[in-house]
Amino acid sequence: MKSLMKQNNFTSGQPSIRVIQKGWEALNRTIGATEALRFVMSLTIGQGDSVKFFKDFWKDRSIEEIHQQIIRAKKEKRI
Repeated sequence: MKSLMKQNNFTSGQPSIRVIQKGWEALNRTIGATEALRFVMSLTIGQGDSVKFFKDFWKDRSIEEIHQQIIRAKKEKRI
């Protein structure tokens, strides 16, 4: 997931940060934060221990806390 957050171009095989932002916004708008997060988490199935990865990555934060953190980061132009 961290590799997706780096700014890359399509020739490197990684989507740009803008594409990721637009995708996340579209998911939130159409299916809501909870289902969007479930969707994103499902993309990592079969690539190591995703449960441990997300538990370590998000610690004890709720989905709403994560969503609010993303909104704040956008307002502050950090993402």
